[in-house]
Amino acid sequence: MNSPALHNILAQAEQFHTDGRLEEAADLYRRILTIKPGLSRTAYNLGILLLELQNYHGAGAAFEQCLAIEPHLLEARLNHAFALQEQGRITDALTRYQTIISTTPDCIEARFNLACLQLLQGNLSDGLNGYELRFSTNAPVTARHGTMPLWDGSSRPGLRLLIHAEQGYGDTLQMLRYLPMLANDGLEITLEVPAPLYRLCSRIDSIHCVERGTPLPELDYQLPIMSLPRVMKATLSSIPGTTPYLTPDPELVSQWRHRLPEAGGLRVGLAWAGRMDLPVNRKRSCPPPLLQPLLATDRVSFISLQVAAPEGFQLSDPRLLDCSADLTDFDQTAALIATLDLVITIDSAVAHLAGALGVPTWLMLPTVPDWRWLLERNDSPWYPEMQLFRQPAPGAWETVISTITEQLSTACSPRIWCYHDGRDFHNNLTATRPTPLSDRSQWPALGLREADSPVAADWLLFPYYLEHLAEYHTIEGMWHFLEQLPWFKERQEHHILFSDHDCEAPYHSSAHWFRASVHPRRHDPAVCVIPYQVAVPPEQLHFDLSRIRHHVSFAGFLGLLRERAPMLNGVIAEPRLVHMFDLTTSFHLHQATEVREQRRQRYLEISSASICILCPRGDGSSSIRFFEALALGRIAVVQEPVLLPFSDRIDYTRFVISIPRDRLDQAGTIIFNWLAALGDEELLQRCREARFAWEQHLSPAALPRGVVRQLNRQMLARPSKWPEALPGHDRDGWQQQMNRAAVLLLKGKPLEARQQLAAALQINPRSALLQVTMGGIEQELGNDRSAEAYLLDAIQYDHRCYDAYLLLAGLLARTNRPVEAVGRFYQASLIRPAELLPYQLAQPLLLQLGRQDEATYCQEQITLLSGSGAAA
Repeated sequence: MNSPALHNILAQAEQFHTDGRLEEAADLYRRILTIKPGLSRTAYNLGILLLELQNYHGAGAAFEQCLAIEPHLLEARLNHAFALQEQGRITDALTRYQTIISTTPDCIEARFNLACLQLLQGNLSDGLNGYELRFSTNAPVTARHGTMPLWDGSSRPGLRLLIHAEQGYGDTLQMLRYLPMLANDGLEITLEVPAPLYRLCSRIDSIHCVERGTPLPELDYQLPIMSLPRVMKATLSSIPGTTPYLTPDPELVSQWRHRLPEAGGLRVGLAWAGRMDLPVNRKRSCPPPLLQPLLATDRVSFISLQVAAPEGFQLSDPRLLDCSADLTDFDQTAALIATLDLVITIDSAVAHLAGALGVPTWLMLPTVPDWRWLLERNDSPWYPEMQLFRQPAPGAWETVISTITEQLSTACSPRIWCYHDGRDFHNNLTATRPTPLSDRSQWPALGLREADSPVAADWLLFPYYLEHLAEYHTIEGMWHFLEQLPWFKERQEHHILFSDHDCEAPYHSSAHWFRASVHPRRHDPAVCVIPYQVAVPPEQLHFDLSRIRHHVSFAGFLGLLRERAPMLNGVIAEPRLVHMFDLTTSFHLHQATEVREQRRQRYLEISSASICILCPRGDGSSSIRFFEALALGRIAVVQEPVLLPFSDRIDYTRFVISIPRDRLDQAGTIIFNWLAALGDEELLQRCREARFAWEQHLSPAALPRGVVRQLNRQMLARPSKWPEALPGHDRDGWQQQMNRAAVLLLKGKPLEARQQLAAALQINPRSALLQVTMGGIEQELGNDRSAEAYLLDAIQYDHRCYDAYLLLAGLLARTNRPVEAVGRFYQASLIRPAELLPYQLAQPLLLQLGRQDEATYCQEQITLLSGSGAAA
C-alpha cells in the first residue's frame, strides 16, 4: 500500500474495528477494497468483521476475495468454511473442511469443526470422537485433573470415577442424565461442579457431589462430563431422553409458589440473552424490542428468567415480572421453573435446566444452531418436552417471535366445539350431568372461542360426565358408545372427556380425559386429575379451636376389603392422639335415603370438630372425603402414592399429611409429629390455606378455570408430545383370537392360549372378559401375582364381573389373605345374590377369622338358597 491516504483510511478502519464501531469499519474496508481490490488481508479483516456482525453472506464473499489472491491462506480457508456453515450450506462447509484436512492433516481447527458439523447432522459416532479435540483448538476448553487417568468406559463394581464439569453450565446440565446409569452399573460416582450448580446437583441420587475447588476423595479415574456420550457410545436413538432427571428443592418450590402472584392464565418464563463474553452467544441472543408482540399475549403472566442481561439486552416491562435478583444459583432457578407452565428461551443454560426438569420448553434457535439441536427437526431427542423454533434465515428473529406468539395465543384461546344432545348422540345411556365446560355462556370469560365446525376446532367437548356409562355399561361399553360419536375415531386426540368413575385403570385412549381417579403410574398420555365436586354447609365451616374436639377423625365405610383399616389402626396405635372413628359396615349408597342423610350430617359434625380428617383410598386412587376435608378447611391425611389435582399450582404439603404405603402402621405417629411442629396460630393458618385452595382451584366455581389451564398446557406440548390417536378395537380380530385361545385351552395348551389372549388384549385392552380369562390361565400356570393383576383389571373394567371376583377370592384364600378373600366373595354375592358358591366359600374363612355372626349369616343364606332350589 503506497498511498499515504489509503494507509490512513486502513489505520482508521482498524481502529474502528478495535473500538467496536463495526459498521463504520466495514464501510472503510469496502472503500479500500474498491480502490485496491488486491489487498488480501483487508478482505480477510472485512470477512472477520462481517462474521461479528452475523452477515455471513458478506463474510463468505470477503473470504472468497481474499482466497482469490492467497488461495492457501489457512485462516481464510477455515473462516470461509465457517461462513458457509452459518449460511446453512452444511454440505459445502463439510467439503471445505475435508479439503483443508486433506492438505493440512494436522489442522486441529478443521478437524474439530468437521466433528461439530457431523454432530449437527446427527452422526454421533464420528462426531463425538472428533469432539475430543475441544481441548486442543486455538480456544481450547480448560482441561482439568490431567494427572488422573482418563476413564475409557470399562466398568467394574466399586470403580471410583470423577465426572467433572467443563465448558458452560448448560453442557453440564445436559449430561447429568448419564450419571444414574453409571451408578446403576456399580460405579462410585463423584461429580465436581462449579458453585452455582452445587446445591441442585447434590440431590441427584446415588452420586457424591463436590463443589469445584474443594478437596476430592480417593479416586481411580476421571472423565470430562462432555465426554460421556462418546464413552457411552451414544446414538440419536439411544440418548436417555427420560425427564425429569433433576429435582427442584421442594421447600424452594413452595416459597416461589407463595411469592408469585396468582395468575388466571398461564405462567411463562422468558430468557432472551446469553453472556456476551462468548462470541457464539451473539447469534443466539434475541434483541429485547423484538419480544414486544410476545409480551402482548393475553391470558399469560410472563416471568423473567434472565440473569444479568448484557449491555443492550436489558428489558424492563410492566408485563414482565423480574425475579433476577433472587435467582442466586441454579437451585433457585430450578424451583422457579418448576412453578411455570412453559419456558420460552434462547439456547442457554435455562433451556437445559427446564428440559431436565421436564417443563414444557420452547427453544428459539438461530438458523444454524449448536450441534446438539441438529437440523430441521422441531423436537429434540435430548428433551421430550421441548419444541424448537428456528430462524428461517440468519438473524430472522421476527419470524421466530411471530410463530411463537401465534402458537401461544392459540394455546391460551383455543377453539372449542361441543357435541349436541339429540343430534350427535342420545342421552338415554349417558345421563345428563354437565361438565365444567358445558355452559357455553362461560366460554368467552374462560378464553375459549366457539369453533364453526368440528374440523376447525382445537378441542371437541362431550357435554356430559361419562361415569354413568362406565358404571352401568362397563368401560368397554363406554368405549363402544364413544366410537359411535361422529368425530371420535377421526379426531380422538382432540376430544375433551370427563369421568368421576372410581375406576383408576387406563382407558387406553389418546383423548384428553379429566378423571377423578387416576393410577399414579399407569395412566393414559393426556389424562388430568380433577376434584370430586363437593359442597359443605356454611354452619360447619369454622376456624375456632374451642370447637375442636379431636386431633383426627374418620366417619364412614370401612370398605368391603377392610382396605381402610391399616391407616385407622395406625392412628389407634398412637396414644397421644385424640381420635374419633364412626364406622359403618354398609356403603353409603346402599343405605336408605333417610339413613344416608343422617349419616352425612353426623360425618360433617365429626369432621368439623376435628383438625385432621383421614382420607384413605377406596376402590379408586382418590377420595371424595379428601375434597370435603379441604372444603371444611381441615388437614387431609392421604396414603401415598396419589395424584392430586392442579398440584402445579397448589402446595399440598402445607395442609395435607401424606402417609407412605409401607408406613400406614405409623400413621398416628406421623400425624402427631406433623401437628406438634406447629403452634396453634400456624395450624389454623394451614387450615385457612386448605379452604383457600379449595375455593381458588377445586370448588365448582373455580374448576372451569383449572380445566381450561390444563387444556392450555396440553396445547403447549404440541406437536412433540401430542399423543397419537390410539386405534379402536377390531371386534372380529380379538374375538377370533379369543376363540383360538379357548380351543387351545381345551387341548391343554395354556401357554399357546396365553399368547393368543395377549394378542387379543393388544387389540382390545378394555375387555374384562379377556382380562379374567388371562387371569385364569396365569393362575393355572402358577403365576399368582400376574393372575391377581389381570383379575383386578377385569374388576376395574367391569365392576360386575362375577367370575373375576370369584377367581380373585379363591386366589386370595389360597395365598393366605382371608380378609381380602372374604371381601371379594361378598362382592361376588352382591352381583349374583341367588348364587350359593360365594357364601359356601366365604363361610369357612369367616370361621377361621372368628367372625361368627357373618359365618352364621352365610349359613342362613346357604340354607335359604338351597331350600329354594338354587343351583350351587
